Amino acid sequence: MNKLYIDGENFLFKAKDVLKEAKLIKSKPDITHLKISYLSKILSKEGKIGKVQFYAAKLHRHNNSRSLLKKSEILIESQRRLKRYLTNDGVDFIVSGHVRLQSFIPAGRNRPEEAIFKEKRCGCALGC
Repeated sequence: MNKLYIDGENFLFKAKDVLKEAKLIKSKPDITHLKISYLSKILSKEGKIGKVQFYAAKLHRHNNSRSLLKKSEILIESQRRLKRYLTNDGVDFIVSGHVRLQSFIPAGRNRPEEAIFKEKRCGCALGC
């Protein structure tokens, strides 16, 4: 049997672009229901992919500001719903690595706050 490995963040960013262009979602947290088993059948020539593994990084709550806290809570809840849906669809949802806040610049007089996140060590499990 073949295996299908999915790098969650890269896959979700591309899915977001495609679904936003088709006006099916507004933002990435709206992606909570993906029929990966259907996708695996399309990708497999014989329709026989035995195991599908979806790799995602652990998200953390950030208290640097109210808006960052709210955004991080929305993303965490979105990932929980996606995990629940994919698990029910027979997909192994594997949490590996972390999404870390690399830098945070508070809002100033004429600029909004800026948060830069980096995914760390998620690809290590995917490559093993």
